[in-house]
Parts: sequence; structure tokens; C-alpha cells
Amino acid sequence: MRAFFLVALLLAGCMLKQEAPKPTPPPVRVPITGVVAIEDLVAPGATSALFYAAFRSKPQAQATARQALLATVAARPDAAPVCQIVNPQQKTGPRPAAWLSVGTLVFGPALQTTGTPVEPNDEHRYIKKLDPGFPAGVYNVAAKGLGDTPGFSATFSMPEAVSYVSLGGVRLDSGALKARRNEPLVFGWRTPAVAHEANLDLIEIEGKRAGGEAVVLRCAAREMSVPVEAGDAKWVLTPDLASFAPKSRARMFFLRAHIRDARSTYVDVQLQGLRTHATMLDWED
Repeated sequence: MRAFFLVALLLAGCMLKQEAPKPTPPPVRVPITGVVAIEDLVAPGATSALFYAAFRSKPQAQATARQALLATVAARPDAAPVCQIVNPQQKTGPRPAAWLSVGTLVFGPALQTTGTPVEPNDEHRYIKKLDPGFPAGVYNVAAKGLGDTPGFSATFSMPEAVSYVSLGGVRLDSGALKARRNEPLVFGWRTPAVAHEANLDLIEIEGKRAGGEAVVLRCAAREMSVPVEAGDAKWVLTPDLASFAPKSRARMFFLRAHIRDARSTYVDVQLQGLRTHATMLDWED
């Protein structure tokens, strides 16, 4: 009888040992970085709006020069305007990895229970045309995640529209403008009745050097730091413009931007709301 009980105990121990659940390994995730943007564009004779998003694996991706400059100014409430002249053709490091899909993206007003789904295209980028004059406000974007790429959810804001943008007193929407490389660039625009503390301003001028190489001037500032005269902002820039070829043509952009970072263990994404005015610029000398 005693032997019978010993055998029964041994069998029970074996069964318990076999039935013990194995620990489930944590899911493997690929850290991602990228950008989610809503851009409302005004150009001479044309307006448009676009939702755009793109993601790469984090170890193989770097922020663009525009992203880095905006982040630098946004991180310092007392930051003075910053200007840089760069050659966009000078690229270092390994070739960027392919874009990654994070599944379906859904975006819409933050207080709305439903949103607009956006599917990735063949290159795993997210692009959707919107109605021009996209409303200012707070929006939410959510990604479901796909396979080993993580999902995320975040809110960001679209700034109020900017009007009467000018260079040297001439409005950007009037057509190609003219400027001299040896004179300051004086930008102006109508300031909002109540300026949003998140407003950032960005000037970009894309042109050519005398040898034909591409060159970009990029200046950024917190809007609250730009002087105001009689209700109009007046931003005077005095960068060294000698890098641009004389009597050449460049593309010029003025942006009012809101940016926000969505960061977690596996996600590092910059969210952008952009009001963009674009035109052509002719250097007279």
C-alpha cells in the first residue's frame, strides 16, 4: 500500500511538472523614428493641404535639418533666432533604411471619437490630400502597429493661419519677389490677436551656389520673440547671403509651425502642424 502511494505521488509530480506553463517571451519590437505632419500651403495662384507621415527604424534614421532646427528653437523659450546655411547634397553615414509601415494610421480632431484612416502606399509612406485652409486646432493620430513595428497614439496642434506675409513690403502671394544679397531680408506678417506660445517661424531659401551646387538658408525663431510694429511682425534677417549665386533664382518658404515629440521606449516621432507660404525669389545682384 505504501509503495502504491509513493508511485501515485511520483506520477502526480511528473504531471505537474509537464503542465507547468512556460513563460511567454516579450514581443520583439523595432524602435522607430519619423514624422507626422499636416501642411497647409499657400503659393501664388494655388492652395493645397496634405497629411504626411513616414517612419524608419530608429538606429538607421536621422532627423532632417528642418526637424532638428525646429526642435532646437522649440526646446528653449528664450532662444534667439537661429540661422544656418547648408549644402543639402553633403550627406554622410550609411544610406537610409527603407520606410516602415506601422499599419493603418487614423487622425482627426482630438475630441472626436472617430477619425480618418490613412493606409501606407507602396513605399510605406502615408499621404492624403486635405481641403485647403485646414482648420487650426488639436488633432490626434494613432497607429495600430504592424508585426514588429510598434503602434502609438499622440496629440498635436495645427497653428492658426498666417496672413499678409511679405518680404521687403511685397506680399509673397503676389508672385516672384526680388532681393539683394548685400541687404537685410525684412519679413513681415499680420500677428494674431492672441499669439499662441507654441508658434515657431521658419524661413527657408533654396538656391544655387555660383558653381551650381545646391545651398539652403534656414532661419527659425519663436514667434513671440519677433518684434511687432502696429500689429505686424517685423523679422529682420542679416545672414551672409554670398553663398547664393548672383542673379540667380531661388525657392522661398515661410512657415508658422507647431511641433511636438511623441516618445516612448520604441517610438520617437516629431508631430508637425505647418502653415506654409511659398514663392520664387530672384537675387538682383
